[in-house]
Amino acid sequence: MKKLLTLLVSLLIGSMLTAQIAYSPLVDSLKNEITEAEITSILEQLSGVVEVSIGGQPYTLVTRHSYSASNPKAAEWIYEQFEALGIPVEYHYFNSNGENVVATITGSEFPDQQYIICAHYDDMPSGNLAPGADDNASGVVGVLETARLIKDLDLKYTVKFIAFDEEEQGLIGSHAYADEASSNGDDILGVLNLDMIAYDSDSDYEMSISTEPGSADFTAEYTSVLGTYEFDLTYNFITTGASDHSPFWNNGYQAILAIEDWNDFNNAYHTTGDVIENCNIPYFKQMVQSAVATMASLSLDMKMELVHQPLPSGNFTNDREAVLVINSNHSIGTGSNSPQLYYSIDGGSFTALQPYATSLDTFFFMIPGQSMDTEVEYYLAAQNADANMVSTLPAGGRGMNPPGTVMPINYFSYTILFPLMISSYERPGIIIDQNYPNPFREETTFAFVLDISSRVSISIIDMMGREVAQVTDRPYDAGSHQIQWNADGLPQGQYFFKVQSDDHVEVKSMVVVK
Repeated sequence: MKKLLTLLVSLLIGSMLTAQIAYSPLVDSLKNEITEAEITSILEQLSGVVEVSIGGQPYTLVTRHSYSASNPKAAEWIYEQFEALGIPVEYHYFNSNGENVVATITGSEFPDQQYIICAHYDDMPSGNLAPGADDNASGVVGVLETARLIKDLDLKYTVKFIAFDEEEQGLIGSHAYADEASSNGDDILGVLNLDMIAYDSDSDYEMSISTEPGSADFTAEYTSVLGTYEFDLTYNFITTGASDHSPFWNNGYQAILAIEDWNDFNNAYHTTGDVIENCNIPYFKQMVQSAVATMASLSLDMKMELVHQPLPSGNFTNDREAVLVINSNHSIGTGSNSPQLYYSIDGGSFTALQPYATSLDTFFFMIPGQSMDTEVEYYLAAQNADANMVSTLPAGGRGMNPPGTVMPINYFSYTILFPLMISSYERPGIIIDQNYPNPFREETTFAFVLDISSRVSISIIDMMGREVAQVTDRPYDAGSHQIQWNADGLPQGQYFFKVQSDDHVEVKSMVVVK
């Protein structure tokens, strides 16, 4: 890992009202097979603490520096680990010295679409001793353990496990591979790069995720896994090009770097002091588990995106309709296992509702009306027809047959409010309604009321904070106005619309489904 200046990014991914990665008991059991003893053993072998066998001969990897005699020995050892797992493996050679190690499990349904999990195996400093326990034997351990645990599964998508060489000389190995993949037209859906994942000096379980706007979807999938499987890991976002995900960005692929907290950086990196004794093994275990859970979820297509616009509080006592849209490649459960809405009144027990109507991937629920000053909490849940995965919104719930019997930690809520006396209440000169319908597929309507004439602009903002469309920007007379708008060309997902008049700015959320 080359530490370079980073630019902190302000991402809104964490506020998305979608559950992308479903909970799977299978994936949960796989991640729980990771043990501290096993990952410590592999880390000891790669960092030269213990002797290994390479080509049937004893050898100690006291360094993995790219220009040392031990570097090709390290590549051979990694090759032999994949070989022992029964995974097809090959060397990817570049320039006169470099060799990446590439193992491949071909997907059964989408063999031409692939995910990559990678880590560089070379290390620093130059000289006769370079343990490189954290940088980056730790990342290689994550790649090997992921391969071990998903190798016998019926993966829907192809997965490549790559150990890159010459990262420390300027990402040479990953540049060679990513450039070649792009030239060949490889359909890479996402790259998870593990680099320095074993150091946590204050045991706060903080990590950093290096991403960029073009990788927002893949970033959201990774963070969804962290939430779905209730890791202790917390995260912050950075942007750095100083590791092997960067060449994939340069070639238009989505990629992220999972790394220990950038603000708690290992000062022993690139020194002979980068040893296993400085590693936080419980933290390291969770970082490896998150990699396993991510690649298993993606390669098994454990995706079930729930899209819902939360119901607002207000002074109404009538029944409330909640709309749920489900995006998934899987058939959704039916009958008693159909999607559910669970609601609770004033903190009481939850009552399950089944949809009163459905339309393709859209499900409609009716929450009974309540009296004034009542708080309603609710969450939604759905499972696939094969009953091997479940998704809730908010995320974190579990339980199947019916889905969502284990509630998430957080819920949606609204309160039935008493009407307010507003004789002397000063409000802005514009009243802005929620767009309707919402969620919507193609067209929606924006409505507002002006007390006096004003210039009004309405812009659409994506989850990265970028303006992606302009609905209107012109003067309007006092009175009520409605603007129909077509979202043609806008990908599905969560967006915001910002309404600005002469004296007021307001932002509301909306959801586009396709």
